[in-house]
Amino acid sequence: MTLGKEQLRSRVSGREISYIPQAAMNALNPTLRIIRFIEDIMKEHRPELSRKQVWELAVERFETLNLSARVLESYPNELSGGMKQRTVIAISTILNPKVLIADEPTSALDVTSQKAVIKLLKHLLEKGYIQSLVFITHELPLLYHVTDDIMVMYAGEIVERGTAEQMIFDPIHPYTKKLMGSIIVPEEGMRGHKLAAIPGTPPNLKTVPEGCRFADRCTYAQSECRQGRIELQTFQDRSYRCIVPADTLREWYAHEDE
Repeated sequence: MTLGKEQLRSRVSGREISYIPQAAMNALNPTLRIIRFIEDIMKEHRPELSRKQVWELAVERFETLNLSARVLESYPNELSGGMKQRTVIAISTILNPKVLIADEPTSALDVTSQKAVIKLLKHLLEKGYIQSLVFITHELPLLYHVTDDIMVMYAGEIVERGTAEQMIFDPIHPYTKKLMGSIIVPEEGMRGHKLAAIPGTPPNLKTVPEGCRFADRCTYAQSECRQGRIELQTFQDRSYRCIVPADTLREWYAHEDE
């Protein structure tokens, strides 16, 4: 946090932390060939490499992601949506960052392309090209296939964090419970569950309410929920933001499901 803008750009961006933007398919300058993006990155971070070495490195990485060398000589408008997405992933990981932040990487893609992107990200992890992945998405069914841990946020606050298995099949926080219950997840253990609805709308973040930010939409809200700041509490090996004990919440859920 103490680094200046130039230090962040040269020492952190791309090397320590890299980023796949939400509108990845529109992130490429249409007037530049793909190889130019990689050459610019390498000129900043790996100036000791010759153009031939940069080309060879780029070809190796693109072929790993099932992209042919000819893509490097192409302009963005010559690529399909799926190829653009993979190209952005290749460019974002060319320096083997420790952390890759993927912001809605499958948005605007069809199901087949979504599966391909997930497979590529997992492949990058398995190969060690990236060490960890922060996967931001509203498409909750994808999380079970790509993450170890899930963190659910509501109105700018973390409301629950646990393993993917815990969060999908055994949520504790009322918002997580409703959220997971409002989608169709074709996983074993979720078939036949009742679809849940979440009444109301999220609060305005300019004037967030006191206490629990989900209280106005929560069917279990009490007067204490609207007083003071609600802190995260720990239950076994997970955390959630609610004043009600986890065992009590589970009892309420069980009665509701009957």
